[in-house]
Amino acid sequence: MRLLAPGGVLAVDNALSHAEEVAPLRALLEADERCAAVSVHPVGQGQLLASRRN
Repeated sequence: MRLLAPGGVLAVDNALSHAEEVAPLRALLEADERCAAVSVHPVGQGQLLASRRN
């Protein structure tokens, strides 16, 4: 999270088609108190979006 600016958004492609590979990253982001939100959207092969608190 050091590279993501406050208020920034991280987007990860293929979050549904590669769910097993993305799961550790998703768990890490969900446990990080600096993340305001973590969600997966069913667009294409899936988009994982995480935003950093200000």
